[in-house]
Amino acid sequence: MSKRILPMLVLIVPGLSLGGSPPEWSEIQAASLSGEAQLEHGLHNVESQRYEEARRWFESSAAAGESRAKLNLGWLYEEGLLGEVDGPAAITWYTRGVQAGESEYAIKLAWVHLEGRLTPSSLETAEQWFEYAIDHGHMQAKLGLGSVLMAEVMGGDASRSEEAIELFEGALDDGYPLASYYLGRIYREGIGVPTDDARALRYYKIGAAAGVADAQWRLAEMYAEGAGTDQDLIEAGKWAYLATANGAEQGRDLLRALEPLLDGDERHQARLRAWQAAGGGDVNQ
Repeated sequence: MSKRILPMLVLIVPGLSLGGSPPEWSEIQAASLSGEAQLEHGLHNVESQRYEEARRWFESSAAAGESRAKLNLGWLYEEGLLGEVDGPAAITWYTRGVQAGESEYAIKLAWVHLEGRLTPSSLETAEQWFEYAIDHGHMQAKLGLGSVLMAEVMGGDASRSEEAIELFEGALDDGYPLASYYLGRIYREGIGVPTDDARALRYYKIGAAAGVADAQWRLAEMYAEGAGTDQDLIEAGKWAYLATANGAEQGRDLLRALEPLLDGDERHQARLRAWQAAGGGDVNQ
């Protein structure tokens, strides 16, 4: 796929303000503190860039059952803060953290295995971690897994198209409008299914109304071409303006092509519609 569905998760867990410098790690000190308190000492050492000392506190915190300490150990090894980057150690600690209850980070493990960072790329393992996240209630992972399957379909394995569509529709039902962009592409481009411009238009409208820039410029393109709907250059301009405002370079390119086709009043109408769609209200009020 051309872009990641989900951003990588921030791994350092904000700590409580303890004030002063934490004590040096020792077995005696660790034994007298809870796992959470040891985690906080580790975080203070990270803030001071004392990473070896942070590692000691995180390891004892992890041994005391603190799942977040395991994630932070993974982060230390991933970033090479204890020397060189250690992919196997990072993945081991992330996995332990996920299995200890930080199930949302299964999404990170999925992307790590998919992209071949820290470990050789494994599509099968990536899919397993996305499925783990979904099974534990993190429905945004449906976007990630759906995008993986969509890429497989685009690569020639049409057998997974229905599964990809089901995942994206589920993500859309769960409140993730980005799924509508991918569903729109599937039907617009005929990715594993017959092309269906009317259905693509419907999905792009959902994403565009929710502020998904890629859906906005795709919708603008369909209005400009009259695909799945009557041609409407003003409506095309409206969505191209919104896509551009939301950072889509394709929206800017589309505007360059559209503006010579619109007279002054039509450009004004397109900008006015964009303003109102963005919540600007009625300028006559």
